[in-house]
Order: sequence, then C-alpha cells, then structure tokens
Amino acid sequence: MARAVELPKSLEEAHALILELDATNKEQVAFIDELDAIKREQAAFIEELRSENAELKHRLDLHSKRLFGKSSEHLDDAQLQLAFEALEAESPESDAGDETQVPAHTRRRRKGHGRAKFSDKIPRERREVDLEDTDCPCCHKPMKRIGEETSEQLDYQPATLRVIETVRPKYACGACKEGVHVAPAPAGPIAKGKALASTLAHVAVSKYADHLPLNRQVWILGRQGVSLSKQTLCGWIRQVSGILEPVERAMWDSVLASNVLLADETPVKVLVPGRKQAKRGYLWAYVGDRNEVVFDFSMGRGSEVPIKALSGFDHGVLMADAYAGYNRLVRESSHVARAACWAHARRYFFDAKEHDPSHALPVLALIGQLYDVERTVTDATSSPGQRAAFAYVKRQELSKAIVGRIHDRLLQDQGQALPKSPMGRAVRYALAQWSELTRFLEDGEIPIDNNAAERQLRTVAVGRNNWTFCGSEAGGAWAARFYGLLNTCKLQGIDPFAWLRDVLERVGDHPAERMHELTPRHWAATNALS
Repeated sequence: MARAVELPKSLEEAHALILELDATNKEQVAFIDELDAIKREQAAFIEELRSENAELKHRLDLHSKRLFGKSSEHLDDAQLQLAFEALEAESPESDAGDETQVPAHTRRRRKGHGRAKFSDKIPRERREVDLEDTDCPCCHKPMKRIGEETSEQLDYQPATLRVIETVRPKYACGACKEGVHVAPAPAGPIAKGKALASTLAHVAVSKYADHLPLNRQVWILGRQGVSLSKQTLCGWIRQVSGILEPVERAMWDSVLASNVLLADETPVKVLVPGRKQAKRGYLWAYVGDRNEVVFDFSMGRGSEVPIKALSGFDHGVLMADAYAGYNRLVRESSHVARAACWAHARRYFFDAKEHDPSHALPVLALIGQLYDVERTVTDATSSPGQRAAFAYVKRQELSKAIVGRIHDRLLQDQGQALPKSPMGRAVRYALAQWSELTRFLEDGEIPIDNNAAERQLRTVAVGRNNWTFCGSEAGGAWAARFYGLLNTCKLQGIDPFAWLRDVLERVGDHPAERMHELTPRHWAATNALS
C-alpha cells in the first residue's frame, strides 16, 4: 500500500513538503541518470568486447590460414566480377565522357603440361630400332626408306665420383748426393685439402642452392662409397666462404651503386653455445638494379643493421616495407628516398576481404588494374632502358588515374570502416604510406613492389625447412655470403655450379683490383662472349 501522506496544516508545512518532494525527485532523477550511464558503459564495454573478439577471431583465421592453408593471394573470378560491378556502380554516367580508360583485370591462361622438349645441351645417344624384315608384307619386294620417327626418353646416370691420384716422381743424384728433387704439388682451393674445386662447388651449391643439408649429403656420398663426416663438409664450407669474401665485397660495391635498391629481411634460428633453445637471427636481402643480390646476417633487427650495411648507398631510391629501420636510413640521408610496396599494401586488403568484402574487393580490383599495366610494360619491352621509359609513359597515361581512384576510395572507406577492424588497418596503412606508394609513378626504374627481394628470401624459407637452424653466428654469415653469390647466378641465368667451380680455380691468382671480374654478372657477360 502507498504510504499515507499527511496533509499540511499550514503554508509553511506545505512549502516544506514541496521542498522535500522536489529533493526526492532530484535524487530519483540522478539515480536514473546514473543507471543510464552504467547502461551506456556496459553497452560500450560489450561493443568493445565484440570488436576485440572479432579482431582475435580474424587474427586466428589468418594464422590458421598461413599455417595450414594456401599461401596464394589470388582472387577468383566471381569475387573480381562483384568488385568490378561495385566500381561501375560508383561511376556516374554523366562523367563517363571524362573518364580515363584503364585496362580491365585479366588473368593469364596457364600453359598446359604437354610434352617437354629436352635441352640440346644434354648429351644424346642415338639408338636406331629397325624392322627385322624390310620386305613388303604384301608383294615381298624390298621397301624404300622414306623417313623416320624420333622419340625422346630421359636416362639418369648417378653422379660420377673419382679419385685423382697425383704421382710426383722423386729424383736424386747418385754422384753428388745433394738431396731429393720432386715436382711441387698442384695447388688447390684449400691448401693440402682433399677436395678439388668441383667437389667444393658441389657441396656448397647442394646446400645453399638446392637446400640439401650437410648431413644428407654425407648419407648420399656414403651410398657411393665415400666416407666423409659432417664436420669435414662444414670445414669445407667455412674455408670456401673465406675464399669468396673478396668476390662478395666486389658485388656489394656493385649493388650499393644502384639507382634503385630493394630491401627485405627474414628470421632464422641460430644455435648459441650454452643455450638449450636457439636464438633468432636475421638474413637481410638487398637487390640491386642490375640483377644482383647481396645478403647480410645479424643477430638483431635494430635499425643500426641496415644503416651499417647500406652505408655506401648514398643516393637513389630504397624500395622497402614500413619497417622503422629503413625509415631512419632515409631520414639520415638527404639523397635517398623510400618507395613503398604495393604488394604489402594489397596484402592488408586481401586479409580484410573476408571480414568486409564490400569495401576490400573494389580496392583489390583497382590494384589488380595497376598490375595489369605493369604486365603490359614487361611483355612489350626487353632492355632495362626501354622498359623504364615505356613504364613511365604507361604509368602517367594509365596508372596515375587508377591511383587517383584508389585514393578517393580510401578516403571514403576511412570514414566508414572501424579503426581497429581489418579494413580500417588496411586503409590506415595505405594512407600513411601514400607518398611512398605513389613514388613509382615518377620514375620508370622504380618497381611497383618489393617482390624481387621477397623472391630472394623465398630461397631462405625453403632451405630453412630443411636445415632448420644455423649452427652458429659464423654459420649465419657463411649462409649470407653463399645465398648472395649463388642467387645472383640464378638472376644472371648462369649455372651456379659452373660459376663457383671456375671461380674457386681462379680466385687465388686473380688480381685484387680486378676481383669484380669474378662476380656472377661479369662472369656471365664474359662467358657469353667466349
């Protein structure tokens, strides 16, 4: 039952009652406001938890995909069709006459398997299989040979090992008896070593180009009757690395003289004495503009590592991701500018497409058009000079308009995507890197992305799955030297084994001031002319 209110008997009592009721009402209003504030805080907290849960779920999905899914970032045709429809819907018909025509996104058709044509460089053995009876089965008269049919089959012969036994006759004079005379022993890459240049080259190329760890090479040699220890092969690698040091220095000079330099890094595990667990080291790849790459090794990822390695790079453009170490290098050098990678920027939108396809897919489609322009440049020209000039023209004619549409799209999405969402991060990353992302429009020599450096690190990633870790910090430095030299051989289109065997036979007597002649780029040019 409601509480009975005693009626006031005087004006003073009525006034006091009104004041009391007013105070009670204010308390109730304040209490209701406090409840509303608590509800708003709870709603904001719930929304924050939902956003955090979505973020964690997105990260878990990405992590699971990278661990167990395909690493390809291709879009299927249905997704691209939806993206292009969204872009067409955004374009007003009234402005159609002012639009710049850009190439549609197309996919290259993959070549079929077909029959492989073996290289003419492979030795051939001709075997002729003829009819037992060359008389006609109908009239029994001799048939005339009118041609032949040829088929090819590949025959494998295991690697041939042989021991070179060097005999040096001894001579002594029976009259004066002044001592024994013998011819000097032939010099090899390793003093008093039992391995010739071809064997050393095979071991190094097998490990760093073919990703075959030393212990597996020991097993393979053992099956062929050669008993060697892993320590012996490791000693060969160490000594060959020391022999190649001056050649690598010459190649560093060539790479740092580039106008455009690409940089990227990847972690590797390194065993440290006295520790049960391996520490993390880093291999850094620096790709020059003349198809050369050098690697550096470090036990940390601080900005001082690339600054020290690139101290000789005092002009040009550095193509790299948004890592702070590269930014510091650019800040400290007034003649070095940084270009950003469109493949890195695209990756953020690719990761966001499952979470927010309506915003991510149109941006991906536009980036795909940028790459279509780059493909027309690559397919149309061959020499670097022509390619740079043609790229500048096409980028000004086509890519500049596409980049403008991407920028407009990002500004529009910036106000619609949640800042902490995958799409929000993608937009924020692209806009923060915008001046660096558009630098490729100014110079045809600047590539659109950093994929050339990433491809060099892919060699490390494949090898890392086989050899697991570097045995020491010194082993990391050896790996960096071999990866740089042997990967450059691949970039130059030459056989790493042929190059390394020849260099090991010549480097000991080669003049130090002409060491650049033994680098893969100069070696390839010399052997092409010979």
